[in-house]
Order: sequence, then structure tokens, then C-alpha cells
Amino acid sequence: MVPIITPIDENELIDEAKMRDQVDYVIDGGVLGILAFGSNGEFYMLEEDEMERGLNIMLDQAKGRVPVYFGIGAIRGSSSKGAVKALAQSFRELKSGVDVIITPDGPRGPYHSVADGAVVIAQKQNAQIQILNYEASKFWQLKSWDKMIIPKPFSEISYTLSPPFSVTGMELEAAREQIKKEMEK
Repeated sequence: MVPIITPIDENELIDEAKMRDQVDYVIDGGVLGILAFGSNGEFYMLEEDEMERGLNIMLDQAKGRVPVYFGIGAIRGSSSKGAVKALAQSFRELKSGVDVIITPDGPRGPYHSVADGAVVIAQKQNAQIQILNYEASKFWQLKSWDKMIIPKPFSEISYTLSPPFSVTGMELEAAREQIKKEMEK
């Protein structure tokens, strides 16, 4: 996924022709998705109607060839802190058509475990699950419980995204095992 730099004209409006060219350029280059207004703080500079216009230009130009993402937020909570609030917010986001990304082992682990929240959210909202993973050719690995890696400059990063799958109707433990199995592929 790549952020699009928003071209601005002399009237401080989005330059539609340049934006369309840029969308085609990155798609032709092989990107798997576009992040709208995610590169230079233009999100704060544009009026709401101009931002909506820009998003519509990107969606129109992408023509469904790749997903266009708009806005990245955070839902904070874990089984030990703010769980109910995080679940409620996740339900609202999913109902409104927003994708929710979850770190399944939570803020404290254990490493590569699957916390109940990931299962409950998917089951209660009948939501499909996809596993997103990345690997870096060169990285630093932290000495933390999650063995977090930080890619080194100029390393090659590979992303994988699993096909969608469902855990709806499964017992909690069976659903957790299914997610772990998919994570290990």
C-alpha cells in the first residue's frame, strides 16, 4: 500500500489531472492499495468538501483495481483495560463498513496467541478475517515478549494477506485455533 501525495494547484485546491495521473502511475507500478491523504499532512490543510472531492477522484480513477483507504484510526483496549469500550467501538466501525485490524496477541501476549476479543468481534459481527503479515530482509529484533522487528533502511519488505475466512458458529477455542493455523501459513 502506498500513500498518495496530494497535488495542490495555485488556488490551493486539488489538481485533479495530476491526482489522476498519480493514481494510474502507482497502480501501474504494482501497488496493492492506496492510502488517501496519508503522506504530507494535507489532511489538516484541506477543507472537508475538497477532501471528499479528492477521495472521489481517487476512487473514480482507481476503478476498483486496488482498494483505496481513507483515514487510519485507533481503537484502544485489551482484555485487561477498556475491553467493553473497544468491543463497542469495533462493532460500530464494522457496521459502518470500516475494516478493523486487530493485533490478536494483544499488548502483553503470549507471543502469537489469539486473544478472545479477535474471535468475539468476528463472530458477533459475522465478519470475515484476513491475516496480514510482513517480513523484512534485514531488521532489528527487539528483546520484547512479542519479538517485534523493525525493518532496516533499504531492506526488502514482503507483505502477505490471506484469503478471507470465517469463524462464525465455531466454539471459542476452535475459532482461536483456526486463526492460529491461518497465522502459521
